[in-house]
Amino acid sequence: MGILFVDNPVGTGFSVAESDMDIPTNQERVAEHLQYALQCFMEENPTFKSRPLFLAGESYAGKYVPALAYYILHPTRSTSSSLQSQLAGIAIGNGLTDPRTQVQCHGEVAYSFGLLDKRQTAHVEKMSREVVDLIDSDKWLRAHQRRASLCSFIEKTSSNGEEFLGHFLNAPPVKRALGVDENAEWISCRRKVKALMAQDTMKSVTWMVEAILRLGYPVLLYQGIYDVKDGPSGSEAWMRTLDWEGASNFWKGERNVWKVKGELAGYWRRGLNLTHVVVAGAGHQVPADQPEYAKAMIDMWMKQQLEM
Repeated sequence: MGILFVDNPVGTGFSVAESDMDIPTNQERVAEHLQYALQCFMEENPTFKSRPLFLAGESYAGKYVPALAYYILHPTRSTSSSLQSQLAGIAIGNGLTDPRTQVQCHGEVAYSFGLLDKRQTAHVEKMSREVVDLIDSDKWLRAHQRRASLCSFIEKTSSNGEEFLGHFLNAPPVKRALGVDENAEWISCRRKVKALMAQDTMKSVTWMVEAILRLGYPVLLYQGIYDVKDGPSGSEAWMRTLDWEGASNFWKGERNVWKVKGELAGYWRRGLNLTHVVVAGAGHQVPADQPEYAKAMIDMWMKQQLEM
């Protein structure tokens, strides 16, 4: 098994855009770039062409992953039959997939965690309604800006560990180990990329997830139980809107306790080709918070798909 990490979209991480025109502004362009990158990788490393391909990502990859899979699976938009035959499933962790639905859960979840009091929760819920109204009016940029203000309000009660990741990846020994130019700088997401992708932020891709499920491809959706923004509550809310043949079976199924080495690792539910896992003791980034549970989960899921 091999793992390929991609800095996406162009302009994030160590990747650099030659000009602003090279930075994507929507999911279709993102998918085109990723698809091309995968095709190039396969050509340079032909031994991987015979291996099953699982697409996985977290957070905003709640859009990138289904977009890439969707465009791989639709020949009118795809130029690579090889990738179509290789695709074996997709996994999305704490994904921002349906912003309209998910933003309406922020206040309730933050209050249940004790991050907000009643007055603050009412303020967040008012902001959420404003975001929804802007989305329904196709005012995408303003909706993005209002949601950013809402998230900033909640984040004042918490912290962000991403700054530590930047320090780590920009350390000279790490750059050498990765084969990165010593003058390159790792930046989570450059301002220009954020600005150019802003119109896309609040658009839903649930229809893509639905299409992938309808085609019979395995989908794993997982969230850390302590994620306020893209955790179980908001994710389950948009999952309930999915219309595919396994929906009834999925929701009628039992929610099961999951243990790793005798310890509670979370909860899971499965129906047809959809698997949902809630990971105990984790927040927005499950592999960082609970690496052992994350590996056990992804290994178990991939093994099940390959044995079917």
